[in-house]
Amino acid sequence: MSQRCIVSCCFAPHNPEYYAKFADRLEASLGQYAKNADKIIYRTQWPPGAPSHHELTYAFKYYAVKAAFEKGYRYVMWLDAGTQA
Repeated sequence: MSQRCIVSCCFAPHNPEYYAKFADRLEASLGQYAKNADKIIYRTQWPPGAPSHHELTYAFKYYAVKAAFEKGYRYVMWLDAGTQA
């Protein structure tokens, strides 16, 4: 396991197909430019313990980063779904 991790949420329960293309694009760009960092991309569910976006707007970002730290990563970078390396 690397000490570095890149985290993103490419998920929306009301429109999963829309965000799936962003997850694919992000993963492809990270595969090219971030080969030495682990990647955690939530595609089908919210991160562990996260309330829905409707319940608490954007809280999933905090929970995604928190989950990475809890897995033992020392350096965690959040990337929004629309980001490309």
